Amino acid sequence: MAALWTPSPERVASTRLASFMHATGHADYESLHAWSLREPGAFWSAAWDELGVIGHRGDLAFAPGDGDASHALMSARFFPDATLNVAENLLRRDGGEPAIIFRGEDPGLGRELSWWELRRAVGRVQEAMRRAGVVPGDRIAAWMPNIPETYVVMLAAASIGATFS
Repeated sequence: MAALWTPSPERVASTRLASFMHATGHADYESLHAWSLREPGAFWSAAWDELGVIGHRGDLAFAPGDGDASHALMSARFFPDATLNVAENLLRRDGGEPAIIFRGEDPGLGRELSWWELRRAVGRVQEAMRRAGVVPGDRIAAWMPNIPETYVVMLAAASIGATFS
């Protein structure tokens, strides 16, 4: 089957993946993939750095799992001593660019939230949760549709250290 579209070499060279391959000394994807399998700890440490993850990664990036190859990955642990806040990492951007682009099933139903608007909404919900007594380790469950407000509630809960379902 013929490819429907192939990116230009310039476009490929401008991707985050190309930047990561260059930063880790790999000339092509196959080499990068082979390295990720051969040295998963080094690969995932480099990925943590490249992605700019905010948090404490701990001393160990990869703890191999037990059993044969088909089961070892299922029991492997990545950054077992790491601590981070998902909301902090997801909300590190700010500004007027779209953070959420929502399109509903009904024609014309949709809207966008900028990073600034998303951060502000999360902060308001987070403050309301704190006033209501939500603390790290609490569980928050909600029956909500797939709309921007659902993400706001999830991020507010995560920013506190609560689990959202």
